[in-house]
Amino acid sequence: MSNYTNYAIVDSNNKEIRFINTFSICKQHVVNVSLDFGNYKNKCRVVEWRGIVINAGSTVVKVKYEKKLLGLIRSINITTVIDNINVTHNINNVIYDDKVQGDGNFKRKVIYLSYADIDWNNISNTVKQIVDVGFNVINLAFYIGSGYSPQPIPGPADAAYQWSLLTKDQQLDTIKYAEARGAKIMVSAGGATDTQPYNVNANIYATNVSNWCKDNNLHGVDYDLESIQNDFTFGNMTSSDMYNWFLSLYITTRTILGPEASISHAPQAPYLAQVGHNNSWPGTEGGYVKVFNDARNYDGIGINWLNIQFYNQGNFYTTYNDIFVSANPSGFPYSAMGELGLPLDSLVYGTYLQSQDGSGFHDPVVIHDYFIQANEQLQWSAGSMLWMWRSTGQPTAQQWITTVYNNP
Repeated sequence: MSNYTNYAIVDSNNKEIRFINTFSICKQHVVNVSLDFGNYKNKCRVVEWRGIVINAGSTVVKVKYEKKLLGLIRSINITTVIDNINVTHNINNVIYDDKVQGDGNFKRKVIYLSYADIDWNNISNTVKQIVDVGFNVINLAFYIGSGYSPQPIPGPADAAYQWSLLTKDQQLDTIKYAEARGAKIMVSAGGATDTQPYNVNANIYATNVSNWCKDNNLHGVDYDLESIQNDFTFGNMTSSDMYNWFLSLYITTRTILGPEASISHAPQAPYLAQVGHNNSWPGTEGGYVKVFNDARNYDGIGINWLNIQFYNQGNFYTTYNDIFVSANPSGFPYSAMGELGLPLDSLVYGTYLQSQDGSGFHDPVVIHDYFIQANEQLQWSAGSMLWMWRSTGQPTAQQWITTVYNNP
């Protein structure tokens, strides 16, 4: 009688699946292969398969898909015949040999850790838990440069403050744990309670948060700077003033942190638009499009990616077309990812977890489908940003990432 060890390796480049087993394959003949795609099995099917005996320890099955489905395979059934008796084996442990754990090669899974569901005795435990469920960028929120904070300003609050309470050895141990699993830990500066960031000299703002980042052994800085007004202005600051402020912020941050550090920004979606349209929300120069391009033109490195907030914008940014192809002209025209003229691998889709965390569209099942479509049609693979970490309530962050990326 045969005995499978519930172990399969998916080779995404060659579209092959290896079944590792402990029985003598020469006594069996593969007669059927079926793949279980979880909740999405009705949307895809195996078109063709061919079993090949490699040796006594493994079998390869080459599979052609109806559509690109890397990352959706939840389990595999393989039927063999032994002495004229069909035997079906279920393989639940599916491993991706390109080290992509069922996520369709999406690069970033960003999450903000703020004030909810933290181990207040040792935040390292929470950070490791977040890494273990599959997020690979953890933004500690927030470092406050202006406005309100329970701690002295400028300085860290909530998760960022708790991180600062760790010893250097505890911080480095957590960093090592994250790096071993392909993850980064960053500090996010700003947030909704940082109400007047542009009234602070950009060099001072960047110096404060960048030095704090280095002193606390983190991988980089994320800027979540809000309250920008129409035509990319703020108070008495013109759009030209704002663009100069953001460029100075970048130059100082990059100078202090160095070329290897990660720098991201988290603009609201209307803050970006295709350059050249005076009826767009941020004006003819494109708002954050110019911010991104100015930084990259300065040193060739620039902002590594943008965590774009496609939520809290009413009924806009609800369809695949609005988000990725062509934004609704009655809302915020020219602000879909594909309209911006920026590298798509730098544009991360941002959403929120639970109803208390934001408003607007945020259905993870539909988001999953949007991601697959964008990956197929646009070769978009930048990934997701989620506000915010919660391990209680519905859904939890772990449930969310499992639904969106269909992780085994």
